[in-house]
Amino acid sequence: MMHTSHAIITIVSYDNRWLCTSSATETDMEKTTVEIFIAMNEDGDFVVVKEESEALEQLASDCGGYQARVVKLTVKMSPPQATEATVNVPDEAGETKEIEATA
Repeated sequence: MMHTSHAIITIVSYDNRWLCTSSATETDMEKTTVEIFIAMNEDGDFVVVKEESEALEQLASDCGGYQARVVKLTVKMSPPQATEATVNVPDEAGETKEIEATA
């Protein structure tokens, strides 16, 4: 029987690399579900956040732009070994939204 574990995931950018830390809330660590939101503007600038409601606000304040695409990424993974993965997001995934320009 597989148990689902939940964790608090912290994602930070350092030296153009994304670093993640996890604080598990359960002892069964077979698989952990990680949900993140990636917001990207028309220039290819992006932010990665834990809450969808923060994606556009963070992108607008950090990167600017006039349009944005937000994609939710859900990953089930087994900690703690480090693994790299490449993900191709289909063109129809996510939503394109207008960003209010800030001066």
